Amino acid sequence: MVQGIVTGVGFLGAGVIMKEGLNISGLTTAVSIWASSAIGVMVGIGFYAAGILLTLLLMSLMMWGPKLEMRLPSRRAMGVNLIFLDGVEPQEAELKSTLRQWGYMVAEGSLNISANERHVVWNFVMVALMSHPQPSSLFELSRHLRKIPGVAQLQISHARN
Repeated sequence: MVQGIVTGVGFLGAGVIMKEGLNISGLTTAVSIWASSAIGVMVGIGFYAAGILLTLLLMSLMMWGPKLEMRLPSRRAMGVNLIFLDGVEPQEAELKSTLRQWGYMVAEGSLNISANERHVVWNFVMVALMSHPQPSSLFELSRHLRKIPGVAQLQISHARN
């Protein structure tokens, strides 16, 4: 019976996880749903002490986790979509060195390149360098990226990391 509860609640938890662009939300809600079912199972089979302990642990994580997360170092991240003009073959090394000048780097494994008969499209996430004192803002980055030779269209947005 426990196997059925875990499986069913796992599907419910998976249903609250949403992905919109580069952002993922609902993970904390999914974990709390699953942990609540685990507490219920423990109490149902008579493990009262373990159920109470898990309840206290879950409550403390939900209350203090976000406060701890705010104190941890983080880096600004931007999702970028660049569409290049017809016949333009962008150079990866040139783009990466240009981004470094502005205080950013392409996140490892995030570069996605697609092409059709007319355009080359680059999608990637860029993250602020820890060594750079003040990385460029979204508006400054927009102006800089539009000045790259061969860029026809640009889409840039904040990405949560």
